[in-house]
Amino acid sequence: MIDDGNMCDRNFVAYLPDRFAKVSQSSIAELAQEPLGRPCSLRSYVVETSERAWITPIDQLTCEEARMLVSQKLGLAHICEHVAEFVYLYPRAEVSFYRGDFTLCVLRAFAEIKRASLLSVQRICDANLDSMVEALSWSRPLLKEAVELVAHARESAK
Repeated sequence: MIDDGNMCDRNFVAYLPDRFAKVSQSSIAELAQEPLGRPCSLRSYVVETSERAWITPIDQLTCEEARMLVSQKLGLAHICEHVAEFVYLYPRAEVSFYRGDFTLCVLRAFAEIKRASLLSVQRICDANLDSMVEALSWSRPLLKEAVELVAHARESAK
């Protein structure tokens, strides 16, 4: 269990078993063989972080860049196994905002992850998702959303 606070700038793959570092030395842009999209004139934190994450080798992504890719549902076909393993190992991890924020982003992108990899879906559902839900008990809206997303994930994984 990661219990040392915000992981935003830490290396994402460093928290995963070694087998992920060995196969993750390309960027999503290289793997997808396409640019992220048309250049965006809006220069927000989300846009800049997503653009940077798209061209960063997967083994060099920060936890925040990985969270941003998931939250924007970008490149999931290339990182869903990494994401699923991270959630399995650290369902309560605080990446940027609060304990469980990464897992909540993953559950919000569950349908897209399911389209990319049924093995990833199973790994996510095998995680202790109830501990992530408990971590969100301080916020009724987040708690309600988490309970609904966990129930939906478990049902759709059957």
